[in-house]
Amino acid sequence: VITISHILQPLVDTLNPYWNGVIMQTHRHPVGTLMRVAVLPFIADLQAIQKITGPADVRQQTTAWRAETTIKGRNQLGTRNGVCWTPLYDLPYFDPVWHVVLGFMHNTLEGI
Repeated sequence: VITISHILQPLVDTLNPYWNGVIMQTHRHPVGTLMRVAVLPFIADLQAIQKITGPADVRQQTTAWRAETTIKGRNQLGTRNGVCWTPLYDLPYFDPVWHVVLGFMHNTLEGI
């Protein structure tokens, strides 16, 4: 089964080293210049936001979900807590409260 997490994990694995920065040579900087990369924010409707980040409550609950090894256990934790792990939590700067935005059009459709 391919889920959004299967798509996000390779992206997160690729981006993580760039958070601290890497020296890259450019035409203007032949000796190299420090480049940093981050991905922010996430704008979507409520259902997509919950699929990607889960309700932005507590990282402890998402960590417990990730540590669970059975699908049944993960489903139970997800039902009880309303959260699940996303590879975005592996990004050191990701904060689901600040980096997730319910889009203006979606606000209207969701009645918010």
